[in-house]
Amino acid sequence: MRRLHTLAGRLVLGQALVILAGAASLALVATAIAPGVFHRHVRAAIGSVPANEFDHLDRAFQDSLLIALVAAVAVASATALAISLLLAARIAAPIRRLADAAGRVAHGERDVRVSLEGASELRDVSTSFNAMTAALERSELQRHAFISDVAHELRTPVATIDGYLEGLVDGVVQATPDTWTLLRDQTRRLRRLVDDLATVARAEEGHLDLRLARLSPGDLIDQAALAATPAYTAKGVHLSTSATTDEIEADPDRLSEVITNLLDNALRHTPTGGSVSVASGTNSHGRIQIIVSDSGEGVAPDQLERIFDRLHRSDASRCRRTGGSGLGLTLSRVLIEAHHGTIHAESDGPATGTRIVIDLPAPD
Repeated sequence: MRRLHTLAGRLVLGQALVILAGAASLALVATAIAPGVFHRHVRAAIGSVPANEFDHLDRAFQDSLLIALVAAVAVASATALAISLLLAARIAAPIRRLADAAGRVAHGERDVRVSLEGASELRDVSTSFNAMTAALERSELQRHAFISDVAHELRTPVATIDGYLEGLVDGVVQATPDTWTLLRDQTRRLRRLVDDLATVARAEEGHLDLRLARLSPGDLIDQAALAATPAYTAKGVHLSTSATTDEIEADPDRLSEVITNLLDNALRHTPTGGSVSVASGTNSHGRIQIIVSDSGEGVAPDQLERIFDRLHRSDASRCRRTGGSGLGLTLSRVLIEAHHGTIHAESDGPATGTRIVIDLPAPD
């Protein structure tokens, strides 16, 4: 009975049912029509026939008809069985290989690939399966790297806090204002990392609550630039802004967060004496753009997409010294995508500066 639940068994059973139904239909039609046709032909050929001879001819005809029907059904059944087994083997075998590969993926293997031949549908399944496993493999690598990076990010401030607290308890470290400031800075760093991680997770799961309002990007740019001016002045980096009067529909808090993140990122990557500019306007497609440009380090071509990955750092040691969470660009990306916009980086390479371009839909 178990074989009937397999694809091959069901194909054979289906073919058998079709043949039986066809044989039954053929027998009914033949017995209903053939005798009448035979009788007319006999009368037309030899005229009146004695009853006993006519009965003999009729039985001969029925016997030959029955033998022919049985032989036809037998040949058709054998042919259908052979074709069913062949089809089952050609269809079931690659599907079984696909099922085996899926089982290996379910048990943790991520480098599994399949090569299905035959019908275009099977090739499409093979292509989709391979694309899925490739995406799973990339996701798994990113997950491991992400966990490692988060652990590293948490380890530094935790170790600093723990060391100073131990020093305070032992009396080695004095409870000076500088000590409390340092401890407060480290706790802020931890809180920012946790908050950024939570925001990224909510946005990627589609659970981010946006409070949309019609606003001018220029106002948000001016506010963010005003808040960033002390840090820019302290480092000796010139900050300039320019904006049109266009309006967009966005969450003012979230969009301000994006602009602030981009200004912080530009400042970290621009040396003393450099410059950063923020501008907004409408492109040729009628969409609103916000562009943050700096004259800093620039980005290698193979890093332009990766800089938006979680905790990606082109210079890990320097970025950690400046206190960034490593999630600024990632957070900016998910927030802009939540607004149905796009964000990308442009650079001609190291030491050529960088442009971060935000593209947002114009309001209806």
